[in-house]
Amino acid sequence: MFSSFPDWSLGGLHRGAGRRGGLVVLVGALFHASPAMAEVEPRLTVDASVFLSSNPFLIAGSNLDTAIGEASARPAVRITSDRGSSLELSGVLTQRIYSRKRYKDVLIGNALADGTYRHSERLSVLASAGFDRGILADQLTSGVDAASGGQGLREDVTARFGLEWQPNRHLQIYPEVTYVKTDYTGSATAFLRDTSIITPRLTLWRRTSPYTRLGGRVQVEFNSPEHEARFKTVSALVTLDQRLAEHWQLTAEAGAERVEAHNLTFPGLPPIRERARTRFAGRVDLCHEGQRLTLCANASLASEPSGFGGSERRLAGSLSATHRVSERVTLVAIGEYQHARLQGADLSSLDAMRAEARVEWNAARNFRIAGVAEYRRQDLLTGERVKAGFVGLRLSYDWRRRP
Repeated sequence: MFSSFPDWSLGGLHRGAGRRGGLVVLVGALFHASPAMAEVEPRLTVDASVFLSSNPFLIAGSNLDTAIGEASARPAVRITSDRGSSLELSGVLTQRIYSRKRYKDVLIGNALADGTYRHSERLSVLASAGFDRGILADQLTSGVDAASGGQGLREDVTARFGLEWQPNRHLQIYPEVTYVKTDYTGSATAFLRDTSIITPRLTLWRRTSPYTRLGGRVQVEFNSPEHEARFKTVSALVTLDQRLAEHWQLTAEAGAERVEAHNLTFPGLPPIRERARTRFAGRVDLCHEGQRLTLCANASLASEPSGFGGSERRLAGSLSATHRVSERVTLVAIGEYQHARLQGADLSSLDAMRAEARVEWNAARNFRIAGVAEYRRQDLLTGERVKAGFVGLRLSYDWRRRP
């Protein structure tokens, strides 16, 4: 349910204001030469939702059901120059309230600035910066941190800078560096570690036919958990991007990764020793895009930075289907699953899953009504398995001014 609402907060804009300011100056300069030729497209979506849930934060216990009210505003603007450069500013501010006093009302959301400066047909500069504030229970299939207690909050500050270089019509080169700063707040986050991650990456693509691209990716991920020694993960993978048929697209990636040796310490617990290892890593994405039906499936296996410090070995998969029944009615189904384990720790693997079904009706030109049902399941660090159901209604109004 709630994952269908982007978790963005304008309240955290100040945290990344410097990075976003630099991005605006960088990309905004390209419109100065010919401002009359720039196209400006503002958008605004306003949502109001009411849900019933049996356990909204996926915690252990009884008598956990509650009614949930939610209101969201999503402003956005996209500016495009006549040379193909663009700047998009977007955000969502969401206020969520609960009928039970045991649950605290919360303000969540995010803000994003994303720009592309097209220097020439062969070279573009890419930059983005953002802030995200979300509830761990809403992100249960994105890592094991939600297993510590779904009432906690996760705040991410992100930045990315890269180049898109095409020396010739067959070869594409993408060097980039990304930065992620993660902080945890709220209850049930005692074992979670704030962390900073810097990842330089180089991706190469070569087109071998109108339907096939072969490539490779190498990256080094530097992880700095709070109160722990820094460590890194080195990855090298080969990639295939293949058009299988008129409506089918396959992307597959396979290779190896090596996680540096690392020790973790928690108060009152023996140290966790993570030995250096070289392991397989890979990803598969398969999509079918028809006029009325879109189907997508993906699976990935990799070592990723963990909210508990160190790294986690994570197997994840998802299925999604969107069927346009008519001009006004759309059916959506989504399923997500993860199987993860904290490397080096004497803990059982933790599973999480989410399934959602949604019916959307375009009642008028800019007005939509959606009925949503969702099921969640999460393994906790205590060994318990908790479940939750959601059912509700969402009303949305979209406004867009086209040039």
